[in-house]
Amino acid sequence: MEYFEKKAGVHTTGPLPLLIHAALSHPCGTIKERLWKKLEAFVESSRPKHSALEVEKVLQSFQGTVLEPFLLDEKNLRAAVFLTRLAFSQKEGQSRIRINSQLTPSNQGGLVLTHNLKSYFIERLSSAKYTRSPKSHWVFNPGREPIQADIPPRLNAKGWIGDHGYEACIVLKDFDKEDWSYSSLDIPSLLRHSYLRDSRKSLLELGIDAWKRGNRLHIALARPELMIQYGPRVSSMEGLWLVLDQHEESEEASKISLHMGFSEEKPKLLTAQVVLGQTDLGGWICSDCGFAPQLEEDLNQKLLEWSPITIEDESLYPEKLAA
Repeated sequence: MEYFEKKAGVHTTGPLPLLIHAALSHPCGTIKERLWKKLEAFVESSRPKHSALEVEKVLQSFQGTVLEPFLLDEKNLRAAVFLTRLAFSQKEGQSRIRINSQLTPSNQGGLVLTHNLKSYFIERLSSAKYTRSPKSHWVFNPGREPIQADIPPRLNAKGWIGDHGYEACIVLKDFDKEDWSYSSLDIPSLLRHSYLRDSRKSLLELGIDAWKRGNRLHIALARPELMIQYGPRVSSMEGLWLVLDQHEESEEASKISLHMGFSEEKPKLLTAQVVLGQTDLGGWICSDCGFAPQLEEDLNQKLLEWSPITIEDESLYPEKLAA
């Protein structure tokens, strides 16, 4: 039988695979169920196109081939359903996801689902009808043993409407990675290399302002045209998703995913998720979703045995500063 290699899937940097791993493998059943409740609320908030029952029915109806049987047990089926619903949600907007059998330790082949739940099977046999994976897609390889990794920290951030329009502030004093040093943070470089997640337009191109003060990074939509164009999104449930970076695009460089979603002058807690290099756990899950559900403090503490979760700073208050 002749096999050949294929690319695993999209580059993965967010914390989501790590939380799914904990939800499947943490030794405490109560902790696992609490994590699943968080994950399922997260996918519902992303406005999925399909119900869990619809996706489950499609996955359970597929048996694979004689040479490559397809099997998902109860826990892996739950993870596959979750990832499929999230991939095809309004927020993520994926067109494909590839799901492998838990009997296959390879990251090649598997069942490909399209956004309308049509499917085809990619066989590793070179003479098969389908042998090529989509170039950019999410992947779940339950047959691979996840490689343990640290969960990237979540930074303390708030947003409000004030003198600088729609303004967000991120505390960076405890985050000083070699490739993201606040002390050497260069605002022009930040504006050049940071971008809106959906359009990939740079903050510099859009005219979004940024400055630093003390140990804090401020991002603001202060120009009238920006407030008119993006203000309704910031004020809605959808919000505005930014990727903050100081460097030319690199798979290894640390980034910060910032979700700006607020509609009042009173400061509101925001999601500012650190993205640290590759987090696919050895090709177990490939997903470019840069965010994950926020956990309660006691649940964070329970997961410390896995990795650090958050960087805390209770001193974050808005400051009306000139850019």
